[in-house]
Amino acid sequence: MVVRFIDNQWQYANNDVWVDFTPTTGDRLIAAVNFDSSQVQMLQGSTGSVNGINQGYLAGDLTITPNQWRNTYNAGEFGISGTYFTFE
Repeated sequence: MVVRFIDNQWQYANNDVWVDFTPTTGDRLIAAVNFDSSQVQMLQGSTGSVNGINQGYLAGDLTITPNQWRNTYNAGEFGISGTYFTFE
């Protein structure tokens, strides 16, 4: 799920619509995505929080691939694969 913090409000992407949400204790940011440059920075080893959401994880096999969805090229989409991540 892609989220952003804009105008002091967290939002998640629901295709072409941004929906406001209030973070809960279990929410966690695992990557930073730049849609303009199709770059992904995994947050493995990062700590702390960003506007109330914890960030980072200790270990995992997650991969995020720009411009891909369900193993097929799709401009502007980001595919995620993997089976686990740990944060404690």
